[in-house]
Amino acid sequence: MDEKWRRGAWDGSEDELLRQAVKECGLRWTDISKKVGTRSADRKCRIDVDHQLYMTDGMTRTTECAKHWRNLLDPNNSRGEWTSEDVGKAQHFRNLLNDED
Repeated sequence: MDEKWRRGAWDGSEDELLRQAVKECGLRWTDISKKVGTRSADRKCRIDVDHQLYMTDGMTRTTECAKHWRNLLDPNNSRGEWTSEDVGKAQHFRNLLNDED
């Protein structure tokens, strides 16, 4: 892996760089990665059946910047208590999945 790419937890300065890059670039992750400078746009990996992460040349392409944005920083994501509507939707989809068994 290239020396400039970081692994592990994001720090506050990277979060701020990511917020600014999304504001400037929209959701163009390759451009965003260049602006952040410490995280790759693309990571090619797969998760094996034993939940081990392996780097590959194909399989699943995930995006560090995109994942961090979607999972933690996107202000449009609700992080409050679940509403009764949220609970109802979750139960509905759980029931759909259970019906497939």
